[in-house]
Amino acid sequence: MTKEEILARMKKNLSPSRIEHILRVVDTAQLLAERYGVDPERAEWAALLHDFYKWQDKEAYDAALEASGLALDEETAASQELSHGWMAADFMQSALGIEDKEIYYAIATHTTGRSGMSLLEKVIYLADRVEPGRVHPGSDRLRSMAFQDLDRAVYIAMNQTLEYLLKNHSYIHPRTIEARNDLWRNITERTERIEG
Repeated sequence: MTKEEILARMKKNLSPSRIEHILRVVDTAQLLAERYGVDPERAEWAALLHDFYKWQDKEAYDAALEASGLALDEETAASQELSHGWMAADFMQSALGIEDKEIYYAIATHTTGRSGMSLLEKVIYLADRVEPGRVHPGSDRLRSMAFQDLDRAVYIAMNQTLEYLLKNHSYIHPRTIEARNDLWRNITERTERIEG
């Protein structure tokens, strides 16, 4: 299946605004990939597929999730917001035959992050948050930081996500906390090496 065929298939299940978001994430991911020395082709695949299962039809999505047989933790399985990345990563492997663990995790964990994120995972996580259509408090600062310091930008993005989830009394997946703390350690150690 070509990228054009994937896009045509997405247009059947996703809203026009979601398609526009995906295309902006692809563009942003490629810019970030170029900036940080990540393979742009892999970044394009991950960005293109990251919201492949962000379907409008909840019943169809739930049926597809059940049929997939994915072994997800209870919290992830109960939330389309958390599970759609895992569904898209599974589609990449099963339907497209792309066996690339780095792309897999970049897609699967683009909503939560995870401890030990690769450069590609950070690029996709961040591209999803800083693409030009995303407007939220601190978005301009985050966009600027995205091209200066990848770890710090992902760390700030995760902190913004945590603040939003706390403010709205929402569930916070442990992967997000682990990812944020891992980035905090990396940034702190790097700062200590520079200053020491």
